[in-house]
Amino acid sequence: MAALRFPCTIFKTQNRMDDYGAEGMRCGDLTEAQLKSHYRLDYISDHVDPYMLTRLSSMDRPQSMFCCNRRGAGEKISRQQCAMMLFDKFRSLSRNFSIYGPYSHLIEKMI
Repeated sequence: MAALRFPCTIFKTQNRMDDYGAEGMRCGDLTEAQLKSHYRLDYISDHVDPYMLTRLSSMDRPQSMFCCNRRGAGEKISRQQCAMMLFDKFRSLSRNFSIYGPYSHLIEKMI
């Protein structure tokens, strides 16, 4: 057996990192109705409503007495802005699960 010559590629993924055209990265796999009825994903975030693409204020939270459609609609945002806000929140919440260990810094980079 021949010796390895470094650097060498041992494994290569089919799709490159951040490939938004990849099969698993496409949106629209499930409808809004399926997400709400089957998975009960009615309330996603305190900061953004991904179904209406609106930014929410602290008054829109379920705990607020001003909640539940008594106020006007929030500020409209783009899909890209909505996704960025949701992933930023995902990164911040992941810190609670990656406090210890030699790889604790990797979770934020992977999200």
